[in-house]
Amino acid sequence: MKGNDNKKLVSKDPERHGKTGERKAQGTEIKEKGTYDTKILTQQEQKVVDEAFSHIQKIYIQHFQNSIIEIGNYLVDTFFAGDLTRAKKKKPLPKYERSFYALCKKLKEHDARLPSKSWLYNAVNVLVLDDELGDKGFQTCGNLTISHKVILLTAPDSEKMRLAEKADKEKYSVRELKKEIDKTRNRNKPKRDEKDRYLSHLESLKKDLEKRKAKVTATRVKIPSYEKLKNAFNDFLKKIDEMIDEEKKVE
Repeated sequence: MKGNDNKKLVSKDPERHGKTGERKAQGTEIKEKGTYDTKILTQQEQKVVDEAFSHIQKIYIQHFQNSIIEIGNYLVDTFFAGDLTRAKKKKPLPKYERSFYALCKKLKEHDARLPSKSWLYNAVNVLVLDDELGDKGFQTCGNLTISHKVILLTAPDSEKMRLAEKADKEKYSVRELKKEIDKTRNRNKPKRDEKDRYLSHLESLKKDLEKRKAKVTATRVKIPSYEKLKNAFNDFLKKIDEMIDEEKKVE
């Protein structure tokens, strides 16, 4: 600025020049950099904090719950034809399978604040959870937040109802529910490891049979025994698929 080159701008903020050091106002202490010591709030100040916290928490939870339920319903109807069994298996309709994964990729690339692929599946699986637990589960889970339900998705299927009822009865926070689920999973870990080995064996057997079936199918020899062999492969593969699905249902 012309004519004022030697003048310095002086802030009118007294704290920046050490004139007040520390300032107190109605029982709340102002520390350096404008931070506050919340341990010495007055009753009136604490009341304002509590009311504001409850109000903001209610709005946030309500919007979160509404969005995850609305998006979950949209995804189930659009990509899974309203079939919750198909949705649980994460198998969109064949004609929409590529579109669904392209959607997940576009959401991720467009804006980091938009739902991730895991968030979308959580939105779908919360609906699946309510359906699986039935009327009794609906009454219990109705008292749990969406965040509780999302954490409950990580629990073994056989334990979900028990954990939902316990969380409701004990008024668990999301963190407490997660700890309870971790305890349950740790108790079942030896059994789970054995089951994983068995499933892995079935999957390997299935792949081996599919390779052998492909070789037989490619053979041009037209004799009755080959046709019987093809049918035997199909029957065996179908049985293995049923065994794998059954094992995955049991936690």
